[in-house]
Amino acid sequence: MTKKHWIMIKRGLSEDPKHRERMGDLLWLYLHILDRTDWETGIVYGWRDAEEAIDMKMQPRTLRDQRQRLQNLGYITCKQERRGQRIVVHNWSNPKNYSGEVLNCRVTPGVSPLLSKGDTEGDTEGDTEGAENTSSFRELTIKRSWIMDHGSERSAAAPRRAPKSAPEVHPALLVYREVTGHYPHSAVADQVITAVNGKSAEVLTPFYAEWCSRGYNSNSIKWCTEWAATGTIPPQGANGRKPNVSANNPAGRPKLADPTPEQLARDRAIRAARDNRKS
Repeated sequence: MTKKHWIMIKRGLSEDPKHRERMGDLLWLYLHILDRTDWETGIVYGWRDAEEAIDMKMQPRTLRDQRQRLQNLGYITCKQERRGQRIVVHNWSNPKNYSGEVLNCRVTPGVSPLLSKGDTEGDTEGDTEGAENTSSFRELTIKRSWIMDHGSERSAAAPRRAPKSAPEVHPALLVYREVTGHYPHSAVADQVITAVNGKSAEVLTPFYAEWCSRGYNSNSIKWCTEWAATGTIPPQGANGRKPNVSANNPAGRPKLADPTPEQLARDRAIRAARDNRKS
């Protein structure tokens, strides 16, 4: 069904104080749901909160909360399906069927939602109470654009906060990510920015490639802060020592130093204390 420029509803929705008290600012979402409803079944198929929020210029979380409130009030029932939500509009009458047949009846104490809409050619709905005399219908015509513009507004006492924009990333960190495939940890980001200092990815890549080829930690920033910052790659040995490649160390990582007697004694004491607690 194509979208219409006007939505026609029963005046009871505006004249009955029960609906005003229950709905409040939910009215705009309710009208938007009516506009999306299939006339033959009184059901909205494939509803997605994120897409409808864009149409209504609302935050998805706000729209989702309001939809759930309408369900709690008994105006609609929502069911999650594979392709989105299926929303059943209660006490629905086909606008082109004047028999007064009511679909999706749901008895909720104190709630009698008035559900109807029509198009710009003057179509009207059947009475939700079963009346067949369409000449007695009093309809309120609302322009669809009004719902789109006002459905997302809040009262002046609670203005909507502007959405937070994503923080800008320093150009040096973008270059670092281009070379390594990841951003540095936030704790060392300032060091990386200072070390890059306007260098391009083409300049930094040889330093990182040589660092990784020697088996050093690819997440370390020393290749950038010590090698690239000075523009030199140290020879094998000392800081640039050749990795200890063996069957037990295929990655070529530097061999750890043997523990000192003090470390061995501390480890034995820790194990003994742990065994005593278990016993």
